[in-house]
Amino acid sequence: MYGSREYPTKTECQICGRKIKAKFGLIAHHGYKRPGNGWQTVSCSGAKYRPYQVAKDALEIDIPDVEGYIVQMQQEVDDLRNDPPHSITIAKTDLRGRTVYDDDKGRTVYVTHWMPDFFNFEDHFMGNKYAYETQKKMRDMQYQVSSAKDDRDFMKQRLADWKAPK
Repeated sequence: MYGSREYPTKTECQICGRKIKAKFGLIAHHGYKRPGNGWQTVSCSGAKYRPYQVAKDALEIDIPDVEGYIVQMQQEVDDLRNDPPHSITIAKTDLRGRTVYDDDKGRTVYVTHWMPDFFNFEDHFMGNKYAYETQKKMRDMQYQVSSAKDDRDFMKQRLADWKAPK
């Protein structure tokens, strides 16, 4: 019951550590964004679990999931480095970085860039759109791996610090 000894009014999400109310014993949806056009991003995976003060079950589920994601993403990084694609297709953008749409049908315009004969991941000054986009994709994937490792370490520490309620 909300406000009882088991479910205090100020509770913490097991996963992200944010202070979230658990009015009916479960952490409310949180962590999402509403970027527009009637949709929202995914909630924190700690939503709809009991608060950190009374349980650690969400952490025990999420940590292996994040570790699996890290392994998968690292494999994708290695695959991209060892066997880059022969082409990369991206949404066309204008000079301000806004997506370009087909005037007649309103669909996104895509552009394919082909791998040059001289492509090398280590050469950051190739001046080639394929090289730029492929290296950008590599950096984005490496950032996702790094962020996931930080999240995993944070959750592992929370799991290690958890104490059962008295």
